[in-house]
Amino acid sequence: MEEQNSVQSPQQTTASIVVPIEKKSPVLVILLVLILLVSIGASGFLFYQNMQLQKKIDGMKVAAVVPLPEASVSPSPVVMVDPTNGWKTYTNSDYKFSFMYPSGYGNDGTVQSPYTGIYKNVIAVSDPASIQQATDVPFDGFNVYVVSDMKATDFSQYMANEVTALQNSPYGLDSVKGNGKQAVTVNGTSGYFIDVNSFLRLYYLPTSDGNNVVVFSRSMGSTSFSTTFDQILNSFKFTQ
Repeated sequence: MEEQNSVQSPQQTTASIVVPIEKKSPVLVILLVLILLVSIGASGFLFYQNMQLQKKIDGMKVAAVVPLPEASVSPSPVVMVDPTNGWKTYTNSDYKFSFMYPSGYGNDGTVQSPYTGIYKNVIAVSDPASIQQATDVPFDGFNVYVVSDMKATDFSQYMANEVTALQNSPYGLDSVKGNGKQAVTVNGTSGYFIDVNSFLRLYYLPTSDGNNVVVFSRSMGSTSFSTTFDQILNSFKFTQ
């Protein structure tokens, strides 16, 4: 018998190759972390700056839309001009009254006197430019009369006599309507006026003692004189 020799083949061994892992340096790791932190910080800062800039832009937009309040303008003071500035002053020391009239006016012309009582003409005042000599054309002016004796018991009775006399006169018969007189107050003095016609009016102002009457008899040649005469009459006052 042949002896069979068994030949054992040698077992193959697979060798493992271990590649050593190279460890990173701790300095490099720290440097990378620092770079990352700086990047995050810079990004956050830029984001914050961007937000602040956006707020400023939004604020500028709102300011542009909201209208500015209008500046308040204080009203200019009103300067009151005295229309009688520079006028002449007439003073009557006997009956204690005064009034003013334009300095350019003269002392010419005669206007209707009162109809009753005893009176005297104390002054005539007129605008010389309005007088047409040798004519009966109405002019701008007036006469002041003082009734020293009313020939009546009191001022009311005197006015009644004036109205009656005017109604019975050829010039005033159709001119006076109603009771013929209208109440008026001049600087605290209560009196009356009578319109004789469209250009002639008489004002009656009693003295405080009731013994005398100051009469302004006004002729009006132009409508503008009405305003001037009102200013003259408003300057009238008793001086006692």
